[in-house]
Amino acid sequence: MKSRFTLRIITPEKDVTEETDFLKLRASDGDLGILKGHAPLIGALAVGEMDTALADRRTKFAVAGGLVLVNPEGAIVLSTAAERRDEIDIERAVRAKERAESRLHQDDADHIRAENALKRALTRLEVGRGDG
Repeated sequence: MKSRFTLRIITPEKDVTEETDFLKLRASDGDLGILKGHAPLIGALAVGEMDTALADRRTKFAVAGGLVLVNPEGAIVLSTAAERRDEIDIERAVRAKERAESRLHQDDADHIRAENALKRALTRLEVGRGDG
């Protein structure tokens, strides 16, 4: 089909290539939608959801920030973590959320790291539970 392009997702644990018709991700300055033929760009990704669509099949991911590169061949997402909805361990995400919330209330806490950990845990819970 003419509207498809190649999406490559690279994390320390995996390197996945798939075809998609549409990609939506959370860039550091707002949501970004990508179709075949999108203008080339390099952008910073925020912690958030990433959605792909191929025909009538949609796939959601929890992404822990990173970079996106869009070129004529498609898009590449580089991240420390990108988990499909069915890969998310809900209990583990709940524990991570609780740890991050606890760290936020400590006087000596590194608040930026705790806030980022909380964002990652909340995103994983939203995607994993189907809330997002």
